Amino acid sequence: MNNVDSAYSRPNFFPGQLVDYRDFNRLSQFPQTVLQDFLKGIFPGGGILLGAKDQFRPVTVQGLTLAIQPGLAVLPTGELASLDQLTVLDLEKVVRTGNTVFVTIGNDRMACDKFTDPEDTTITGFLSEGTVTRVEASTALPSADRLELFRVDISSATKRISVSHSESASEEVAVIDLSYRKLLLAQTAPDFSELEAARTQLSLLDESLRKLGKLFLMEDAVSSTMHLLSSVHAELLSLPPQPLKMGFLLSEFARKLALFLENLDRHLPLNRNDLDRPRVMQTLGLIEPLRRTEPFVQKFPVNQVSDVASSLNLIVRFAEERFSLFTLVEEALLTLRDQPLRLDAELPFAGQMFRKIDSIDSQNASKLRFQSKEVQNRRMQAKYGNGASHEALGAFFRTGGVDVEFEVAKTDRPAVILVRHHVRRSQAIVHYDINGKTLAADAWEKLGLSNQWINRGLVIPSDRLVPGLNRLSLRVENCDLDFGFFDLHVYQPGDLGGKV
Repeated sequence: MNNVDSAYSRPNFFPGQLVDYRDFNRLSQFPQTVLQDFLKGIFPGGGILLGAKDQFRPVTVQGLTLAIQPGLAVLPTGELASLDQLTVLDLEKVVRTGNTVFVTIGNDRMACDKFTDPEDTTITGFLSEGTVTRVEASTALPSADRLELFRVDISSATKRISVSHSESASEEVAVIDLSYRKLLLAQTAPDFSELEAARTQLSLLDESLRKLGKLFLMEDAVSSTMHLLSSVHAELLSLPPQPLKMGFLLSEFARKLALFLENLDRHLPLNRNDLDRPRVMQTLGLIEPLRRTEPFVQKFPVNQVSDVASSLNLIVRFAEERFSLFTLVEEALLTLRDQPLRLDAELPFAGQMFRKIDSIDSQNASKLRFQSKEVQNRRMQAKYGNGASHEALGAFFRTGGVDVEFEVAKTDRPAVILVRHHVRRSQAIVHYDINGKTLAADAWEKLGLSNQWINRGLVIPSDRLVPGLNRLSLRVENCDLDFGFFDLHVYQPGDLGGKV
């Protein structure tokens, strides 16, 4: 006979049975045990139940004193935690061993209604038992049986706590961080009837993100966000629907999108006039509801996604209508390919003044590292595409490539590199790597040139640069003749957003 799990067994009463108090306790504990294990299974780690009371919303009172609104939550243990009244919390009284204060909820088990038998005083006990939900603040990490509501970084100089997302933290103002709280919505019947509208909004999001990455030269930074967006789109089309998976993907996409926008806001100097920063902050507020981890997505949030897509589109339009430096610089470099350049200390590109920060020619041995052991120096004379003649001294090698080191003083702005190449024949493939990461590649066969000078312009995003020495690697493949390195010049813009 199989053993019955004692946690899920109930007492069975029959005529003539001698009943013990433990049997009645097991009977009362059974539904609580089943409910606790069930909630722990469908809500791993617990979370705050949406739509239940005011969901533990923090409200500032004065100074470092907060009021926590009532709420209902599932603890990591599966227990229900219910706060029925406003709770005032003075964080100034917290004994701090660090700057980060964690505000959590948990249950304390309490017995009440003590009873003593009037005829036999040796018989004592409590007639009822229950739990009391308490809010606590501590600098220690939350224990496994408590649920985090929010956290806040407080220093000795902090005088006030803010709950506003639009306010920035400072030495005297601490801003509550709600990003670690888990929000739950228990719904079990998925309905993705508005499929076409959802797909349209996801496509608009994809288009806006691609444009933002290109406009602000942050295509690498936005790639992970777009990958999650593609996963959401794919899941929307999959059959049968998987609400649990959709809930996870939506919240992860929203989290990545918020991180990208925050990074974009920090990445660009304040004097850039092509980023609508108030709109970025507004978009972050629109994204916040999508960050909630919903274990079962009953209906795809078309309206919320539509609001985010529309707001992102406005950010893109704002940038496109104003001075878009980086896209225009790439276009300007193409127009300069087939004509000799006066590589002065300052050059204008697309209305922006760029200053030369470094210059390396074939004889700068300290800044050049050739992979080939056989390197020959000789002069080369040829013409540009516009017919102008040019002569230069180059270092020629047959295999491998060359690493060129150049100095960069400021990494908050991109760099433009101009490399002079002599195309002898069109078989070569030239790879450009910056600091060990792929930047671009050219197949000279597509150029259709022979015995001609070209200027190759490269735009290096600021997030690819490091302070001090940077390394541009030129690797050559499929070259039937030797390849020559002549000179390389590095430029950076002055004040970003300033025009000539």
